[in-house]
Amino acid sequence: MKTPYNPDKDVIFYTNDVPGVQVAVNGGEYMIFNPWDGHKPKAAAGEPMPIKKIIVKIKEN
Repeated sequence: MKTPYNPDKDVIFYTNDVPGVQVAVNGGEYMIFNPWDGHKPKAAAGEPMPIKKIIVKIKEN
């Protein structure tokens, strides 16, 4: 763990020691991440491009 969980921002940061699975998302495609899915935002394959990012959080009971 790089930065402990921040309940105000609902975020936690980890070191990037394991590359994990790399998936390229092309124009017109999208990905959905669940709260239990670790992901690396702002990663780019080649030249970074402008993106639209939408975050929806649904409170569970």
